[in-house]
Amino acid sequence: MKKKLLYISTLLLISSCQAQEKKDLNVESQIIEKTSQSMEETIDLEKIKKHIELQVNVTCDDVFDPREEYTPTKDDLDLMLPLLEKSLINNGYKMPDYSLFKQKIQEGFGINIDDSNENILVLNCYDIYGYNNELYYDLYNFCIPNLFIDKKRRIITPMIFLSDIIKINNSKVNDYSIKQNLPILSLNKYLFYSDKTSITLLIQKEPELASDLLVCFGYDKSDRLNNLVIDETYHGNIEEFLSNVVFFKNRDGQLKIRYGALESLKNRYLKNKTIENIFPLKSFSSLVILDQENKYTQKEQMMIIAYLANIYDPIYKNDRYSTDWNWGLINILSDYLYSIGEKEWKNVKEEYAKNNYYNLPYLKDMVDYAEQFDKGGPPDNY
Repeated sequence: MKKKLLYISTLLLISSCQAQEKKDLNVESQIIEKTSQSMEETIDLEKIKKHIELQVNVTCDDVFDPREEYTPTKDDLDLMLPLLEKSLINNGYKMPDYSLFKQKIQEGFGINIDDSNENILVLNCYDIYGYNNELYYDLYNFCIPNLFIDKKRRIITPMIFLSDIIKINNSKVNDYSIKQNLPILSLNKYLFYSDKTSITLLIQKEPELASDLLVCFGYDKSDRLNNLVIDETYHGNIEEFLSNVVFFKNRDGQLKIRYGALESLKNRYLKNKTIENIFPLKSFSSLVILDQENKYTQKEQMMIIAYLANIYDPIYKNDRYSTDWNWGLINILSDYLYSIGEKEWKNVKEEYAKNNYYNLPYLKDMVDYAEQFDKGGPPDNY
């Protein structure tokens, strides 16, 4: 009797599990179907077809007929985003959950997406410049690498021509196909999942977009992207890279510092101990100290010198005798001290201490080290 009851109980348990599994599958199927239907509802083929024809008259050079030139609008963006979402999903991309999406945007671009009620946020490339013209407000221009953060779909993308995402065979019968967009797929896989293959593809397929991540939007988390800008955009001119990319004033006149780019310069040096990869920090610091163009306020000058010294001065201290390079008899902070005098140096030290040394790991020790220099050079000179 006990065996019979056990047998019946087992059957009931199996039946219950199968019913629950079937129920779960039905719910999942309904969710997938609902998502698919939702995506279909956002695709207006007739309107897309019209805008594809309009976008033919977009030019990215100075040779065009203003009477025919098409100026893209938010409609172009709104038509593009559902298609891009479909393209990414078709290629196996898994959208990050909202918390991961928010975290990566905050870490990479310094933006809390919850601070805005808008579903789409714009990273404007012209925020890095101190001038105000019509291009700043031309948000949807295909020729300007603005980035759009879609909170609802959890995608980041520049403007993309509709013809690069969809092929319409017959709009009357809803016959179309979605194209793969490898650069944007790679961009999102790298930014949200740190996919190493994707950053390689992004650099190969869209080097300008890859460079813009640092130059325009301050994404300085990748040595590969930072080195791309140094080598390709600035042709190895590190002083110009420091002046234009690492330390710059945005459209509102605020000093911005890309610390990750400084770390990349440090890593370039440590890779082969070539002084040409690190000494430009010292050369640039001299220009900042002199500041003949009155480009910086006193506090901005203090901060820039601090960030440069935090990278350069420990290397100077550790490597000046272990390498064959001529490092000279002075580092960044000792040069700063002798240039401004002891009275002003006291103010600099107070500013650094008040700001907790900007949370820079080596700055406090390097301030102490700078005070040990004399006319003969560093304290360990021999």
